[in-house]
Amino acid sequence: MNFFGWELIKNDLGSLLTVDWPAVHFKEGHFVWLAVTMLVVAFLLKIGWCWYGGQRAGYYEHSGFSIDQGNKPGGNKPGLGYKILSSISVVFLLGGTGWVFIAMADPYTVHVLETKIEQFQEIAYLKDTSTSTGWRYKGTNFARAEIMQEFLLKLMASRQNKKDRSFYLVFAWKPYLIADFTTDQESLLFSAAIGPLVYTDEDAPKMWPGKFILKPHDDYIPVPFEGGTDLEMGLQAVVKTFDDKGDKKISEAIKKNPNLRRRSVIILTDGASETDPEPQLKELKKRSIVPYLVFLDPDREAEILLHGPNSTQIKVVDSLLRQIKRYGGQSFLATDWDSLDQIREKLDQLYGLNATANASVKTNIFEQHIYRLPLTASLLFLVLGLLTRLIFWKFHQMV
Repeated sequence: MNFFGWELIKNDLGSLLTVDWPAVHFKEGHFVWLAVTMLVVAFLLKIGWCWYGGQRAGYYEHSGFSIDQGNKPGGNKPGLGYKILSSISVVFLLGGTGWVFIAMADPYTVHVLETKIEQFQEIAYLKDTSTSTGWRYKGTNFARAEIMQEFLLKLMASRQNKKDRSFYLVFAWKPYLIADFTTDQESLLFSAAIGPLVYTDEDAPKMWPGKFILKPHDDYIPVPFEGGTDLEMGLQAVVKTFDDKGDKKISEAIKKNPNLRRRSVIILTDGASETDPEPQLKELKKRSIVPYLVFLDPDREAEILLHGPNSTQIKVVDSLLRQIKRYGGQSFLATDWDSLDQIREKLDQLYGLNATANASVKTNIFEQHIYRLPLTASLLFLVLGLLTRLIFWKFHQMV
């Protein structure tokens, strides 16, 4: 137990030695000058009183007795060595008093603290889980959903140390919120990894033999009458989540500056939407939410056979890329494995640029009061003065 605070005293004395005194300011300097003036006046009055009282100079005092030095050969006057040693206690006393005056002046130093504020981004991940994503991706033995999943997990993993605030939605006919807003990227990644690849009717493998290649329960979740593609509903869920749970500070900042780009949605789809998503793209634009579309190039022939050459789905596919650009976003066409890796790197680069643009430095100026340091020095000097006085007491002349 450090009862006497030796460690604190040692630290204070060490800090005192490193103080840049030319940079120190004093809040109560005028009070110290007043105290010094009063002491000087008192000292001068004392000298004047002694002089006025006609103090005799021919004797040496001790214990109340006065003996004339002239009556004793050699006298009893202390020697020069004793005077020097005994004056050490006076030096310590004056030093302690001086440090007390400095402490009374309330010394302080001014510090500037710069804090880098990285304004986080809010990102929505929206993945298509319709029946068509369970079809074989051309030229491979993988379903489109499997390729989308791998792309998504790599993209999320690349964002783990970027301080994003993100959520994860999937959609077929209906949207499903898999992971709500979170800054825990590992939690988000885990939710996406165990999340569904496809929502579709349980008869999908029978309806599309040889084309729908996923296994029930392991790879897709059978839901009666599910499996369509409604991108508009998916985007509507994205808008609602941002409106209900988005950071209010970002919302206020966007109101003041509509060009602020701190919210975005990454859309992974094979493009065969059965509704036109343009109304929701307009809503994204109103809220300054930037859409990034990763379009996994579908088998157009199969889509035409399924829906017909003049169907809404085919028309939506043709217009979706133009719409994304029209409403402030970017679209990427994934035609092979290499293009997916390039798209992921491009998206990560875009987010990195946005994060740099939104970084700021906050400057705080604060005062650090250091009166305790001279008080510690004063305590040390006064203790040393007392000890030296006691040590040299035995050398006093006794008569």
